[in-house]
Amino acid sequence: MARELHKKKNKELYAIYSTVVDDYITSFIPLNELREIWLQDLIKEAKEKLDRWLKEVDKEVE
Repeated sequence: MARELHKKKNKELYAIYSTVVDDYITSFIPLNELREIWLQDLIKEAKEKLDRWLKEVDKEVE
C-alpha cells in the first residue's frame, strides 16, 4: 500500500492517506499519535514478513 502523510493547513494535525483506496486511513491527529499508529502497522507487517520467511527452509544441511 502506498501511503502519504498529509497535514492540515495552519494546524499541527496529520493523517495517513492511502493512494490505493484514495482516502484517508486515519483521521487528522497530532503527529506523535499518528507516529505510534504507523509504527504499530510497520511492526505488524515486519512480524508477518518474518513469519513467512521462517517457514521456508532454503537448505537442509547435516
